[in-house]
Amino acid sequence: MRSGFNLLLLCMMAVNASAQNDPFASLHLGDPAPPLRVREWLKGTPVQRFEKGSVYVLEFWATWCIPCKAAMPRLSALAREYKDKVHVIGVDIMEKKSTSLEKIKAFVDSRWIIM
Repeated sequence: MRSGFNLLLLCMMAVNASAQNDPFASLHLGDPAPPLRVREWLKGTPVQRFEKGSVYVLEFWATWCIPCKAAMPRLSALAREYKDKVHVIGVDIMEKKSTSLEKIKAFVDSRWIIM
């Protein structure tokens, strides 16, 4: 795993994609990964599509999730350690309706460290 992949530690807000709500939509082994549909990228360069041969780690989290908060420093450390090999993407999901975008951005700035 010593190839020159660029690190992308990205945080974004997910939106409900129609395929996520479609009980008939499905993927099969070997199908290309569908593109990420997000409301807003909060950090990093947006990923337009998943590239074949690249490694991606997607972390789904929410500001209220205690295990998610505990995992973030380790994910940031792994992202730094494997910065030329892995794309680390954090996706904010299942937020309370009362959580403002400003609060989410502040949370991301305090938890996700890009180096």
